[in-house]
Amino acid sequence: MIKRIFNKKGFHTLLEPFISLMEKDFRVKDSWEPPVDIYETDDFYCVIAELPGVAKENMKLYIDGRKLIISGEKKVCFDENSVKGKLNFYRIERPLGFFKREIVLPSYVEAVNNMNVKYKDGLLEIFLNKTKKRIIKVE
Repeated sequence: MIKRIFNKKGFHTLLEPFISLMEKDFRVKDSWEPPVDIYETDDFYCVIAELPGVAKENMKLYIDGRKLIISGEKKVCFDENSVKGKLNFYRIERPLGFFKREIVLPSYVEAVNNMNVKYKDGLLEIFLNKTKKRIIKVE
């Protein structure tokens, strides 16, 4: 990671715009976040994560408090044994390496016991049932 240079007041120097461009365009970061879509119906809350090229065994899905956490690793997507000689990459645009995405769940979602997960064609679909409203009788 590129070290940031600060002046006495704590503001980034004039190099900050260039550092940001390098991180964006040259993927200096050591991890990535998969894009997600989130929607809900009357009965469930759904999170769809786009994870093309990620094997099921290389992803983890867990609940930590009110957070749904999707993590794992996307490994190189070509067969190194089929390539003879030295590889020279000219461009790498597809994200590789470790990924992690945290989604804060609303309080009306029952995440622990009522979860249905599907993974097909690079899309991870997580369906979480909503809890039923409890009516409390005042005596």
